[in-house]
Amino acid sequence: MTSPGNEQRRTRLLAVTACPTGIAHTDMAAEKLMQAAAALGVDMKVETQGIHRGWKRAL
Repeated sequence: MTSPGNEQRRTRLLAVTACPTGIAHTDMAAEKLMQAAAALGVDMKVETQGIHRGWKRAL
């Protein structure tokens, strides 16, 4: 993306991962999403949610 000043801007993404139990899959998905974003040079924030432990990395 470019701005009117012809400066480069990084893409930024926001994601929420969740699962009914919120034990491991939520965090595993968040980690893989952040790794993929980093590999592509994309800024990403991920909030994780689970029924047993509530919200982690709340946005």
